[in-house]
Amino acid sequence: FENTFMMYLPRLCEHCLNPSCVATCPSGAIYKREEDGIVLIDQDKCRGWRLCISGCPYKKIYFNWKSGKSEKCIFCYPRIESGQPTVCSETCVGRIRYLGVLLYDADRIEDAASTEHETDLYERQCDVFLNPHDPAVIEEALKQGIPQNVIDAAQRSPVYKMAMDWKLA
Repeated sequence: FENTFMMYLPRLCEHCLNPSCVATCPSGAIYKREEDGIVLIDQDKCRGWRLCISGCPYKKIYFNWKSGKSEKCIFCYPRIESGQPTVCSETCVGRIRYLGVLLYDADRIEDAASTEHETDLYERQCDVFLNPHDPAVIEEALKQGIPQNVIDAAQRSPVYKMAMDWKLA
C-alpha cells in the first residue's frame, strides 16, 4: 500500500430547479430555499432512509455512516450569505469554478456569442456584464423588476470584480 493516497473528490450539488431528491425524501428533510434556490437537508428531520441517494440523478447525495444521515453540498450558504464565494470555487487550482451573481444585458448575449473570431470571445462576453455599482444600471435593473436583494448580492459578489478588474475569468 505504499502508493496509496487520499484525495478530496468534490460532489457538487446541482441545486436543481425541480429537485427530485426533495420528492423522494419520505421524511421531508430535503428542501429548496425559496430565497435563493439552495437545496439543503435538515439533519434533524433526516431519518437515514437513503431514498434521496437513488432519487438524485447526479448522485450528489451520500450517506454518512457515522451520523446515520444523508449529506450533500450545502453550496457554502453561510459564505454566500456573507458575500464570499464557495470554498470549491475559491480554492479551485484550475480556476474553472466561479460562482456569484452577475447583472448582464440579456439583449446583447446572442451578439456576444456570435463573434467571428474566437479570440474576441472573452472581451465580447465582458461587454455583456453590467457594473452592479453603477447608479444607471441599478435604476434600470429595478425598473426591469430585478429585486433589490439580487442587486445587493451582485454588489457583494466577487465574480464581477474577478472578471472585469482582475481579468481572472
